[in-house]
Amino acid sequence: DEAKSIRFGTLRNPAGLEITLLASEMVAEGFGTRFELITLARIVLPGLRLSSREILGTLYKRCFVSEELIAFLLLHRIAKDEGHAMGICQLLFKSGVIISLGCEKNFKASSKPFTINLEHEYVRSLGR
Repeated sequence: DEAKSIRFGTLRNPAGLEITLLASEMVAEGFGTRFELITLARIVLPGLRLSSREILGTLYKRCFVSEELIAFLLLHRIAKDEGHAMGICQLLFKSGVIISLGCEKNFKASSKPFTINLEHEYVRSLGR
């Protein structure tokens, strides 16, 4: 439909990321979550420290532990409290931006290893 493919405009978020939208995308289900996810990836991923760690006798390369991400979000005032930080982490995890190096099905505040999913479209767009 021609009316739905008209360029609606460009949004600019606080991280300086520009997104050009089609009118059809503005009404698409999940638009707000996608925009929030792009913004969070742009703000959080560049500051996330990845390093090799030995956890319970296993060496994990280029990873972080979940507690570090929560602390980062709180320290840099990206999250207003620990519950908000956990919500942000769950969003990044459920969307596949960050992945578990173990068998985690959910993001939990623990010493479990996670890493950035270099194959995710938002991560690739940041050149991480």
